Amino acid sequence: MKKKVVGAAIVVFWLFFVALTKFNPNSYTTRPYILEYDSTAMEKPFIPADNPLTIEGVELGRLLFYDSILSVNNTQSCGSCHKQSLGFTDGRKLSIGARGDTLERNAMALVNLAWNKYYFWDGRQKSLESLVFEPILEPKEMGETEDRLLKKLNTHPYYPTLFSKAFGSPKITRTNVEKAIAQFLRTIVSSGIHLPPEVLNNPPENMSETDYYYKNVKDTTLRGLYFRFANMCGACHISEVYNDHEILATNLIDSNATLFKVPSLLNISNTAPYMHDGRFKTLPEVFEHYDDHIADLHLFQNSRLKQPLNNMFVKDYDKSHIEEFFKFFKDDNILRNPEWSNPFSNKNFSWQTLVLKKH
Repeated sequence: MKKKVVGAAIVVFWLFFVALTKFNPNSYTTRPYILEYDSTAMEKPFIPADNPLTIEGVELGRLLFYDSILSVNNTQSCGSCHKQSLGFTDGRKLSIGARGDTLERNAMALVNLAWNKYYFWDGRQKSLESLVFEPILEPKEMGETEDRLLKKLNTHPYYPTLFSKAFGSPKITRTNVEKAIAQFLRTIVSSGIHLPPEVLNNPPENMSETDYYYKNVKDTTLRGLYFRFANMCGACHISEVYNDHEILATNLIDSNATLFKVPSLLNISNTAPYMHDGRFKTLPEVFEHYDDHIADLHLFQNSRLKQPLNNMFVKDYDKSHIEEFFKFFKDDNILRNPEWSNPFSNKNFSWQTLVLKKH
């Protein structure tokens, strides 16, 4: 009888120990998420030391990004304004909020954000984590409150479990919501732009690159268009996806205008309309704008602009062939990769499978 009592006591103690350690932050284990990118063309991304990428965190962030629970009326998610098939934009001139309000800006593409230094069109946020709650709390956007959202998440059927797996505690906080969504956003990385030989500066053996450039720059060919594009636009659209992570500028003819980020030209054929206010419906309109005003535009905080942009030129050929040219800037991986797709659109969606799957 004494042995049975001792055995029962051991079982009770074991169950009590398991209960105590079940959600112990020190007892959970996450798996590192390996961020794949072209290291020959891209510098090392910035990943905050207090928010390393994990499989559990990224998958949780993906769910939150696409879940309309983040909005006041449960009708709008982050993915509503950042659709994968549109290069993570929404195809509208100006985005529409959860209550139907028209916003002031065009939705920006969400690509290669781990390399950015500024966020939102005006660069007002300096980290992805600090970006996350701004559209959630903005009355005209998702219109939710922090307290109400955290209550919805903490009483949700599966989010407490997912947060426990990602961050070691079932208690959901604003900080961990920010971290999860930021982790997911950092994984949306381009596979790079690889231009075909017919547009590159590949001179014959008996000619220098400079001579070859001047020989082709005025030609009505795609190579000539590319050389003119590099000359006109390359000072700002300079990175591996033809944007600039470092600078803010303005495309308005006003020295007092708000400075804006230089957007990526990746998948530009999928991200119309263009500019921060969506004023241009087509790419030829954009070229027309710069052709008409290039000498008057104010481009600030760009040390590469050593002289006024008053010697640029656009040919009629460029305006009529620019859409053909920008097909070279398409990255199908961004548009179709299932790792960045809406998990709720899968009729076989299961959060258990999503979390437990092996990578």
